[in-house]
Amino acid sequence: MIFKVLNLPNANVNSVLYWLKRCGFHGEILDLDASEIPIESFLIIPGVGSFDFVMENLIINEMDKKIKDHLINSGRVLSICLGMQILFESSAEGRLEGLKIFKGKIKKLSSGDMNIPNIGWRNLKHFRGKSIPKDDRFYFMHSYCLSTKNLDDSFQDISISCSNEQFVAYFRYKNIYCVQFHPEKSGLSGINFFKKIVRENES
Repeated sequence: MIFKVLNLPNANVNSVLYWLKRCGFHGEILDLDASEIPIESFLIIPGVGSFDFVMENLIINEMDKKIKDHLINSGRVLSICLGMQILFESSAEGRLEGLKIFKGKIKKLSSGDMNIPNIGWRNLKHFRGKSIPKDDRFYFMHSYCLSTKNLDDSFQDISISCSNEQFVAYFRYKNIYCVQFHPEKSGLSGINFFKKIVRENES
């Protein structure tokens, strides 16, 4: 299996590559101007930056179309944090449209007792399915989220977390795995999470 990490500007690409190595896999950088995404590859979209900046870079390089083609052809994808958010129609963080793979708009986290951005280790709660062990903790760093009100019935496995409100921390749709947390910063929990994804795609 080939693991390709999309080389988004300002994204933590080296951190993701090191994480893959710790998981026991070799990752390769996929530049934005690449002619194609090999259909046999497992694409990883890292998540640091702003919504409009990422979408501008995808559109300029026509990588938006290549990602859509990859998904239409049942390509495998792990989208992390902002990488997950751009798969939706739009975000309160920006003015540009997202990739519109899924319906719904990304919102800003509600204000309350907990600080924004939501930074730190959090537990997850199963909402649908049981793909992530309930005792695992993952590292979050975000100000925007997918509300639990925007859950699609087609999402297979769903876990949620909370920071002044409940939000979607993880979901799966066919070969698309989306996480709001940063598995590459989540220690053993992040490593076990990715190994489980790989096993699911090898069976």
